Amino acid sequence: MLNPAEEAVYKRIREEAYSMGIGRTPILKIPVKENVSIYAKLEYFNKYKSVKDRAAFFMLKKAQYDGFLKDDGIVVEGTSGNTGIAIASIAKDLGIEAEIIIPPGISEGTKNRLKDTGATVIETLDDGTPESRSSTGNAIHEAREKARQNPEIYFNLFQHGNVSNMLAHFYTTGPEVEEATGLVPEYAAIGMGTGGTLTGLSFYLKSRNPEAKVYAVQSHPDSYIQGIRNYEKAKERKLIDEHLDLIDDFITVTEEESYREVRYLLRNHKVFVGTSSGANLAGARKLAETVEKGNILTVFPDSAEKYEKVYKEKGLFTEEEFEENMRYFIEVPEAAITLV
Repeated sequence: MLNPAEEAVYKRIREEAYSMGIGRTPILKIPVKENVSIYAKLEYFNKYKSVKDRAAFFMLKKAQYDGFLKDDGIVVEGTSGNTGIAIASIAKDLGIEAEIIIPPGISEGTKNRLKDTGATVIETLDDGTPESRSSTGNAIHEAREKARQNPEIYFNLFQHGNVSNMLAHFYTTGPEVEEATGLVPEYAAIGMGTGGTLTGLSFYLKSRNPEAKVYAVQSHPDSYIQGIRNYEKAKERKLIDEHLDLIDDFITVTEEESYREVRYLLRNHKVFVGTSSGANLAGARKLAETVEKGNILTVFPDSAEKYEKVYKEKGLFTEEEFEENMRYFIEVPEAAITLV
């Protein structure tokens, strides 16, 4: 896929990411039935607390190496949360100014984390419809237009079509799983967000085992799960559509199924995760029902830290319960597999 020069650049970026504390996250093994286990990457142990640290770092550094992103330029991105936090935080580390455009309906915790990075945060207009509140479509469009109209000032990473988003997982997440477990999982159930984690992990697994089956976990059309999209409703899916051959099928989950798995993980594994992690486990569990033997890879993109208001409004946890369980944001579960 890459020529030797490009491959050398990505390997260099990988080592820089590791030196910054991005990658090499623990893996939680969840046995679901005889001869079938789920392996979940705990991505909130990245430096800036989510799986998007990997993609953001790779996209920013590749843009720098290619000369597209100058030290005096401004990186602008439309996002629903974790990518924005990662881009803004890493850009600050690299001395680059960031402008993040978001839909108004994302969690207050996410908004606060974005503002804490020091980046300029802009909300798109809310016309009172659920679509305008939750969809990133307007934010993505505004970011791309700003870069198109002012190319001397702004650079848009466009995570939904940026191959470095995908290759971040080909060069880090996939190899880490194999190194830590000694396994190349035969199956994977990965949430459909931008498509970077999904296609990157599929690319790696299928390069190591052409018989591997990879499923995209998507939200039910009537559900809103922050970080998970529905394929038919998604407006921006360039990265996914260009690599549909890497996706064997789709698994659909609801908000309720996601919340159920969030509670399960806290109760049974002392892991306190965000909504997309619950969705990924729900999808992996549905896949496990169809598998007689094998290992299933999934990813827990972030912790519950940014979802306090959401979880309290949905009645999942009281304020006291949430505070009591905050320690699980930073404690590595005893059963986790770690890389030294």
